[in-house]
Amino acid sequence: MVRSQVVRTFERVDRSEGPTPLAAAIRSLLQKVVEPSGIPTHLDYRLDEEPAPAARTVVYRIVEEALINVQQHAGARGVVIAVEWQDGGVLVTIEDNGVGFDPVRAFEPSDVHLGLQVMLERAQMSGGWLRADSAIGQGTTIEFWIPSS
Repeated sequence: MVRSQVVRTFERVDRSEGPTPLAAAIRSLLQKVVEPSGIPTHLDYRLDEEPAPAARTVVYRIVEEALINVQQHAGARGVVIAVEWQDGGVLVTIEDNGVGFDPVRAFEPSDVHLGLQVMLERAQMSGGWLRADSAIGQGTTIEFWIPSS
């Protein structure tokens, strides 16, 4: 149900008068995906201008998938997202203090962590990268970089 709500929200965002700024779109994801579960959130948004439309869409979609994973699997007591410019692109860090997972197994083709695979593929297809740092019982940090042009 969460995924269908988010997709409908993104469709409304795309049909509004002009694109919604990335900061507002990420705040909307936090409000619709994570906060209804009672998980406190914080967004540290440091972009002084909007990324290129293609980069904006990739960032939005990866953040969306990461937050759905937090809501459905992490058992987190808090989520922090940082967004900043770095080396001609957008660097995003998403940290939670949930149950964590084994990141080596999560990226193996035989494992069932499809969301992580999708996030990795989106980042790589856009010319960027994604890494996951996690351990059982230690929470998770997803960090990715997407070129702005």
